[in-house]
Amino acid sequence: MSGGSFAFSRFSIILLLGNLAWTTRSNSLFVSKHATELIGPQFNSNIGRGEQTMYIGLTFCFWYNLVAWILSILDSCVVQVYIGLIDLCIVAALIPAVYWQGTYIPHWKSTCQNAASWQVSNASDESWFTVLAKLQKPAEPDPKGCCEKYVETWILTVVVIVLFSIFGILNIRSGTKNDLFTWCRLKRPWSTDMIQSKSFLRTLLKYLLLPFYIIWHFFVFPRTRAKWYFWYRYCVKVIYRHRGRRTPSTASLIQDNPQYEKNTIFRDKHSDRLSRLLMLDISTLVASNLHYTDIQSLSLASSHIRETLFPTGNIRHHTAHFRLNSCNQAGKTRCWHCQLQICNFRRVVDMSANSVTHRRLFIYTPANRAAQCATRIPSPSLLGRVAANADHTSRNKWSA
Repeated sequence: MSGGSFAFSRFSIILLLGNLAWTTRSNSLFVSKHATELIGPQFNSNIGRGEQTMYIGLTFCFWYNLVAWILSILDSCVVQVYIGLIDLCIVAALIPAVYWQGTYIPHWKSTCQNAASWQVSNASDESWFTVLAKLQKPAEPDPKGCCEKYVETWILTVVVIVLFSIFGILNIRSGTKNDLFTWCRLKRPWSTDMIQSKSFLRTLLKYLLLPFYIIWHFFVFPRTRAKWYFWYRYCVKVIYRHRGRRTPSTASLIQDNPQYEKNTIFRDKHSDRLSRLLMLDISTLVASNLHYTDIQSLSLASSHIRETLFPTGNIRHHTAHFRLNSCNQAGKTRCWHCQLQICNFRRVVDMSANSVTHRRLFIYTPANRAAQCATRIPSPSLLGRVAANADHTSRNKWSA
């Protein structure tokens, strides 16, 4: 597009911008004059800043468009680039204004039929448009008419945002493609023989367009807004944790757990006192009266119980514990359920002499194979139900 085309485009929207600037000015002044009635806790909290931002943004947009129309006639490529950048900045400033005003007015004229009940939580209260209509025309209030005027202004402002976005992009592209465009006294700095200048220009444009990009994504895309909120909460929690404090939202909900003294009974990894007491009860009261097969089934209940019944590592300190939970003459000799003799003798199988561990396998056999328990009573309810599905034909155990 040439300078004449840009000048014509700027001139064609002067009347539109003038009408919007005058309308928003009168609306903002009227709301500010009757702030007690129109800006109250019963109405939306964005009314005050929405009206003021729309008035300031559209008024600046109108006067800037007049200046840009005159400068576009000069058909200067450098001026076009700067005008395009300013256009995008204006768009970035108008997006929050449109968003704030869109929170307390409808987006379509068809919705204005319910202007008398728009955003009314209590049936006895009046809507914002009803109060506005009574203040403008006390004799003949027209809430629907006021609503339609606001919706029309809001839609035209959205159109202005779209037009200025197009103007900004076209101005930048047209200005940078011109052969007369120079940057830091370099002609066509984006050419292939000036890669450094090209990267500098792109970096500069990215920084100039960054506010527009952030505002656009934050107010238009809810997913992006949710991500920003997540990262904000994450950074706050990291900062509070680094300082040794809790976040305000979780400080009242989380209570400090009592610090128990560390105890190294049996040199296990458990730190909870109740857990250690239960493990002692299991090893002294329950396991001592169980068949070795039932002890194996009991060890399947949890890793803590298995560690208590069959401790691993440091065998020297667990010798007595091993003997208590093993099938030998010194320990238990009768089945907990049938009270029959379990262990009569043992058969020793020597491992290879070249074995690194030098261990022997002890195979315990019952005194009477026909006298084995036909049924197994489950473990106590304190430990939960444990399936006793171990092999009843042999009792194998490693010992040093």
